[in-house]
Amino acid sequence: MKNEWLEKSLLCFIDFETTGLDVERDFPIEVALIMTDYKCTKILMNYSSLVFTSALGQYYSQRRKDSTRVTWLPEHMSAYDIHHINLETLQATGICAHNACIQICTEVNKVKLDLGSEKVILISDNIHFDMSFMKQMWKESPVRFPFHYCGWDTNLLLEHTFGDITKRPHNAAADCRMLFNRTKKAMSFLRRSWVKYAMLELVKNERKQNADTKSIRKRKANRRNKDT
Repeated sequence: MKNEWLEKSLLCFIDFETTGLDVERDFPIEVALIMTDYKCTKILMNYSSLVFTSALGQYYSQRRKDSTRVTWLPEHMSAYDIHHINLETLQATGICAHNACIQICTEVNKVKLDLGSEKVILISDNIHFDMSFMKQMWKESPVRFPFHYCGWDTNLLLEHTFGDITKRPHNAAADCRMLFNRTKKAMSFLRRSWVKYAMLELVKNERKQNADTKSIRKRKANRRNKDT
């Protein structure tokens, strides 16, 4: 049976680099998205950018004693050791969250309109983390949030398929591409497994039906023998 709701939906893989792991106290600094069809076979949109939020700017202006220094504060250095994004580079090349949201919304809605799709579902291997930072970024923009309220977490699926999935480049665009490729392989594997399972069930049912038919014929033959 076809899932019409899913067929009218698009998938959007998402990844963030942030100043830390606390969704209440840290800030997004890089975002990447890859939008695909619901079967995860065709890339429809690819977006990535460094993002400098006004909340991050306010945080640093309030806590930095020396305004001439353009370096991460001590509480953000452990994250820097992972993503290696310089604060100076972020300030120079990162776009404000407002503009990033407008760009993302424009591209997402264009694809939705072109394909007549109803929903765009966010996909992540840590959906609570990425969805929280996405909504934090969206607080600085008046444009409507273009994604479905419910995101899908692929962590369990990918862990069972590939084992340890924590090893990654820690670059939003590269991590997002890796998430897409892994999910695509996992979904392909599941489809092949389902076809194999369906074929085995079909053979099993045919054998059972043949056995039942033979049993009925045998009982009928025994009755005829008794009657004669």
